[in-house]
Amino acid sequence: MSIEIRRTGAEDSAIARERAYLLVSEIATESADKISLDVYRKTAAKLLGQNGGFWALLAYGEAERPCGLVTLNECAAIYAGGRFGEIPELFVAPDDRSRGVAAAGKSFLPER
Repeated sequence: MSIEIRRTGAEDSAIARERAYLLVSEIATESADKISLDVYRKTAAKLLGQNGGFWALLAYGEAERPCGLVTLNECAAIYAGGRFGEIPELFVAPDDRSRGVAAAGKSFLPER
């Protein structure tokens, strides 16, 4: 399966919010029922429209089908020697798990 990873923007907020909603629906069904999809839409548009501090990557599989989401917050700590990223959301569609979606994301990591 061919996977393409793309950094998202405000124009991708509908896809990102659906993936975040699916994540919460899968791991915390009670929470998902209490938050409407409209709240997710507004929050995704707001966060993805910012300049820095929060980023999202979407994974696309065959036929441009969205199959994964990862979000990243910028954090900082003295113990860490400065700035680092924290992953608050990571979702791969159940049918696409174990198909190399996470491995495809390595293309965004800096080489050591």
